[in-house]
Amino acid sequence: MKVTFSKLTLAAIFALALAFTISCAEKGGDKKCAEIFNPDNSFCYDGVVYDKCDGMKYNPSTHICTGKTATRAKCNEVEYNPSTQICVGQTVRTRLDPLTDSRDGKTYKTVEIGSQIWMAENLNYDADLLDSKCYENKQGNCAKYGMLYNWKTAMKSCPKGWHLPSKEEWQALVDLAGGNKIAGKKLKAKSGWNKNYHGMDDYGFSALPGGSRLGTIVYGTSFGGAGSAGNWWSSTEYDSNDAYYWSMGYDLEHANCRNYSKTSLFSVRCLQD
Repeated sequence: MKVTFSKLTLAAIFALALAFTISCAEKGGDKKCAEIFNPDNSFCYDGVVYDKCDGMKYNPSTHICTGKTATRAKCNEVEYNPSTQICVGQTVRTRLDPLTDSRDGKTYKTVEIGSQIWMAENLNYDADLLDSKCYENKQGNCAKYGMLYNWKTAMKSCPKGWHLPSKEEWQALVDLAGGNKIAGKKLKAKSGWNKNYHGMDDYGFSALPGGSRLGTIVYGTSFGGAGSAGNWWSSTEYDSNDAYYWSMGYDLEHANCRNYSKTSLFSVRCLQD
């Protein structure tokens, strides 16, 4: 038997599907999410899309997702609002306004650490298809870790008013976080690292392991390290072939400064001018 639908019926079905996949008003919020999301692993709260916590919804203004459990947000036993505040050490601070990149409209969390204001996420600006790539060329990795850049592209990739930090500016951050031997643990995000070797994220820097693509004949040009290693360019050259970068490993507390080939692809964190 042939089944037919009227134009009105098809329009109604399409409208219902669109409402389900694009907008969703949650209890406690009267705004609707404008971006498309998958309700199987995400939810809408007060106009913002959040990832579910091990398949569960939670109130982002009172709770945070730690591992696979949504718990009430507390900082030194004081409850706070994670959507507008951040716990730095044992002190509640107001979140800075997010940075909106005028080039592509993407927004980034920002955080004040000492006298510096950093992006609290890896840069995800598509600067050049030849010199900036997603890990393993998969868009999902860009959404999670940001893009990977060679040094030349990294030098010009930050938005206006921001810059690629120098080796010394990175060192100032690391020193404030306790020095090279322990800064990695304090700067790494509380989730997203392999084998549950997560950081403390004491300063809201939320370092994630975006991996790399090494650009040398000896080690080849394959991708590696996502989930277990984070590598970020500095603007400081070592010589005509190499530049300094900072690295953190999943099983180490260290934050290390090294030099490597400028043709390698590493992550970028921008610092406000």
